[in-house]
Amino acid sequence: KRLTPNLIDSKVTLQETHYSIEYLNYLPLNELAVHGRLPAKSWGGIFSACLEYFEEAIQTQPPEGMLVKLEKNREALIDWKTRQRLTEFEQYAEINLHQSVELNGMALPSVYQIVDDLIAVSLQKKLHFSVVHGDFCFSNIIYDSRSKVIKLIDPRGINSLGEATIYGDLVYDLAKFSHSVVGFYDFILAGAFSLEMNGQSIQFEIEANEVMEELISLMQRTEIIKGVKIKDVMPLVILLFLSMLPLHADSIRRQHALLANALRLYCDYKGTV
Repeated sequence: KRLTPNLIDSKVTLQETHYSIEYLNYLPLNELAVHGRLPAKSWGGIFSACLEYFEEAIQTQPPEGMLVKLEKNREALIDWKTRQRLTEFEQYAEINLHQSVELNGMALPSVYQIVDDLIAVSLQKKLHFSVVHGDFCFSNIIYDSRSKVIKLIDPRGINSLGEATIYGDLVYDLAKFSHSVVGFYDFILAGAFSLEMNGQSIQFEIEANEVMEELISLMQRTEIIKGVKIKDVMPLVILLFLSMLPLHADSIRRQHALLANALRLYCDYKGTV
């Protein structure tokens, strides 16, 4: 409750589901990152508040009997969901996802080869089941600068199998957080990028501020989940960008910027392993 706005009203029936929460006069982190000019010290305080969430979430473990189901859900989320979403995107893609591609002059395997590689690596990672938010990204995190605590909104509350649950792999929450920080997701949504495409060749740059680079450096130095470093979740972060492509069908240019960004992160990831 300390990390969420106060619940005012809720209703859950077969016909409708809704809830009302208190009004908070603070901006979500995506607005602060893209349009704000907070100093690095302020972002350090926000980052510390986010760490509290991970520290508290991991303390509540799911019931023993749920572990097998949670593992199946994790596999479906990483493997089946990613491949299904990528198949949906193929009808909009301006490049051939089965052929090698070039990003900023660097030759890369095909998108499907990259997906095969990343799914195999992600499924080998250690599980950290706990209470999870399910969509721990900047747009769902509000920072209360007075109490120096975050407030979380829009929890997923459902797994990839369509079942209501508060449990999942906490590494997924870390990946969602990383896709906002390391992946510059909100900058792409705001149109802060340049993109040129010519056949299988892509030129792509993101226009981010220097403070975000400092936050990335801070994340890379911090063990947010015990035994897990940022480079360990990068395969999952890249898969997140690829799996969200059909969700942005309202803008083909943004879709291809997200695809190019996934390729950018893949280049960075392969350079560290």
